[in-house]
Amino acid sequence: MTKILAIIFLITAIYIASDSQVLSQPIGTGIAQVIEMVDGNTSDGSLICSSPEGFTSCRVPYAPQMYGVISDSPAGYYEPTYQVNNGRYVLTSGIVPVRYVLGADLIRRGMFVTSSDTPGAVMQATENGYVLGTAVEDANATSGLVLVALNIHPEANLANTRSNLIAVLREGSQAPVLSPLDSLRYLIAALLIIASFIIGFVYFGRMANTGVEAIGRNPLASRQIQFNMFLHIGITILIVIVGMFLSYLVLIV
Repeated sequence: MTKILAIIFLITAIYIASDSQVLSQPIGTGIAQVIEMVDGNTSDGSLICSSPEGFTSCRVPYAPQMYGVISDSPAGYYEPTYQVNNGRYVLTSGIVPVRYVLGADLIRRGMFVTSSDTPGAVMQATENGYVLGTAVEDANATSGLVLVALNIHPEANLANTRSNLIAVLREGSQAPVLSPLDSLRYLIAALLIIASFIIGFVYFGRMANTGVEAIGRNPLASRQIQFNMFLHIGITILIVIVGMFLSYLVLIV
């Protein structure tokens, strides 16, 4: 009887151990959708980006085109109503294991991660730009999978005060992609200010030239001519103020 109980206990322990190993495997918590991939080299945990050709592995750091992460074991998925060739389960929200590579900066819990030059892998985000989400665990190995809470958005509070010129230019070039409407508003506001200054200075230049010539021809009327010059200076300032006010309205409305 004792031997039978020992065998039953041993079998139960083996079953519990094997079951715990299965449960310990990382599983995406969100609901996946089936996406057709044009890149046939994607694997579980690969970060994918949208492109004019279709969905493929992200290959550019801080890519604004980040779409989601491939998961071979999502908690659930939407069954497509159309035929999908080379389809993969892709999560765009929730917590999902993501492939990563460690560079000079380690990935720690609570840090932002973003795309890297390694196809489909993420790295720690240290500069302003698009991020994939937040790591919910530490990444200790040089490569592998790390759990990430997905929240794709532009992050503008990562760069320090010593950001170099190249980083500033890169962020500026990404601005129309990150927020096209805001970029258009800033562009219109800048054009209004530039136009108001140009119109004001051109008007003032012509008026000043005419006033000097008038004083030379008729010195006795210099007071009246000077008054007109000051009046035109006021009009020039008013033109610039109106242009700045219109720019302000464009930004706040």
